[in-house]
Amino acid sequence: MVSKRMTEQEFQVLQARQRGDIIDGNPYGDDEADPGPEATLQSKIRGHSKQMGWPEPLIFPRTPAVKNFLPPGWPDCVIPIPAHILLVETKAGKEKLRKDQELTRLMFLALGHIIHKINSFKGYLDLIEKMTRGE
Repeated sequence: MVSKRMTEQEFQVLQARQRGDIIDGNPYGDDEADPGPEATLQSKIRGHSKQMGWPEPLIFPRTPAVKNFLPPGWPDCVIPIPAHILLVETKAGKEKLRKDQELTRLMFLALGHIIHKINSFKGYLDLIEKMTRGE
């Protein structure tokens, strides 16, 4: 039996998953994805921030103009909340991170920042609750 040796990147991903820094799907309970496109979830996030009186999040739609100035894999949303700046990759349904998104996630992780993958508004609210409690 021939075993394949892990690349450095694969090893880093494995370590990050074992530490719990990278979790596919919704890591905060309800794993049921919201129906509809990512834009619907992003709109709900924007509305929630406004309702809470927080600064409007930066949400980067994947238009040709945005693709020209953001590096590949950059997270969809930068969300300021009390005492934190959240980096969030929104996904519709059961979509997985693309390779460039996984690499960007690792680079941010190496700098001490987590890019959260969210596929439901409930997952977003759970993340907000967790972060504001200081977990």
